[in-house]
Amino acid sequence: MEFRLYVQKTISSFVENSQQKMIFVKHYNTLDISHEEIFAYVDKEERKNFWHYEYVLNEMHGAFEPFLGWISECYYQYYAEKMSPREFLENCNVYYMHREPLENYILHGKCQRTEEVLYAETDFETKRMFLSLISIVEYISKDYPIYMFLSKFHMAPYSTIRLVKELLKADIPDFHMIVTYNDIFRIHDYKKSIWEELIREIEALNLQLEWGSLESQTSMDIQDEFLYQKKLAKDYFWHLVNMYHTFALEDAYFYIDDVIKRLEQKSIWMDVESKRLIHELATYVYLAKGYVNQALVICNSIQHMNHKNNDPRVSYMFHYISAKAQIVLLQHSLVKDHCEKCIQYAREMSNELLEYKAEVLVFVSQFSGWKDIFHYNFQHNDDFHFLIEKTEKFQFWNFMSYLYVFGFENDDESVRQIATGEKEPVYFRKGLELGKKLDNTHFLQYAYIKNVISYSNAGFHQYVRKTYEERLEVFDDSNILM
Repeated sequence: MEFRLYVQKTISSFVENSQQKMIFVKHYNTLDISHEEIFAYVDKEERKNFWHYEYVLNEMHGAFEPFLGWISECYYQYYAEKMSPREFLENCNVYYMHREPLENYILHGKCQRTEEVLYAETDFETKRMFLSLISIVEYISKDYPIYMFLSKFHMAPYSTIRLVKELLKADIPDFHMIVTYNDIFRIHDYKKSIWEELIREIEALNLQLEWGSLESQTSMDIQDEFLYQKKLAKDYFWHLVNMYHTFALEDAYFYIDDVIKRLEQKSIWMDVESKRLIHELATYVYLAKGYVNQALVICNSIQHMNHKNNDPRVSYMFHYISAKAQIVLLQHSLVKDHCEKCIQYAREMSNELLEYKAEVLVFVSQFSGWKDIFHYNFQHNDDFHFLIEKTEKFQFWNFMSYLYVFGFENDDESVRQIATGEKEPVYFRKGLELGKKLDNTHFLQYAYIKNVISYSNAGFHQYVRKTYEERLEVFDDSNILM
């Protein structure tokens, strides 16, 4: 059977069989078929529910491409007249901390977030982003059954490959996906492991169709290399920002490291401001990936760019990023030094938000960035009441939950009075209430562990038991997401 007819009839059968959720068509550089040809045998009414995307060689592929764009299109096509983007994301049960960046993406195509991710929550937020996107897919497909066709999937970014892998496990009745990929295309090293995991899973689930034979084809050695184009520099920057804020960190690191190296080799050119911005973003990506030394090297480059102009905002960013790096390295005294400089520059610019963010870093550093809760010293004498009012003003609600639980009721007398029932753990309860409202299970686990450690060290074992039992009422350990 001629391959176009074979694929067309396969797709038509797939659409008619609503029980099958996904199909992967493997070929060996043999499947050259257009979108129109693929759906030739699909009923015209059914085609309204089809979304087609084809990956292009040598481009910077965006975070979760094409899912973010598809979600935005679906919002405007189906929901814009009924609800705001924020209401849409709330209805989709998107994690609270991800509503702002995804809302900004829907509105402007650019993910922006006011309250920064805590270093200790990077992995947790990464997992929650995948769950958020799956929840959106599920919400839309309940109202509008969807068939998504992804062509040349062998060029998809890491984030999309992983998302498709997660969608395989999700039970979404009215979401269907058709994927074609070239099995002899050389997958880039940075995404090779996740690609191989996906292929093993679709083979095990018998979701794969094969067109052609490997023996009859000439092996190809083509890789999807990113070819930088100067005219697209601004687009690249926002692609990278979106990757960072949606936790497509493998993609972000792959592309931004490539751009930084090209700048160092002087094979591409940027004006000073654009170069500084890409370096600042690179430090955030490197820190999120745990590459602290790389971040510090780039951070020094930012300071060097500023030696002539002495721009206070650039100086602030140098010290701010340096402080974030030193938190990871557990260098509290260096963090305080850098943050003092940040506060100085923030006041020079009359910028209360930047001053507050530096104060937040000092607090985070006090607890080693929550990197290892079992080695904290909770017996500090600092008064953090001043931070509560500022946190309310700037609405850093995730940080507020940590502030309540870790910043108060730590002294020996408070521990004793709470354990013996002489007073209520007011701040601890406030922190828990806020954490539950945000649905931050990572924080809630840390909050209970903090209490167990504090009261156990003080010898109040009966209260520890009470805390542990309360924790069991809140969490089902089989499903807890840390």
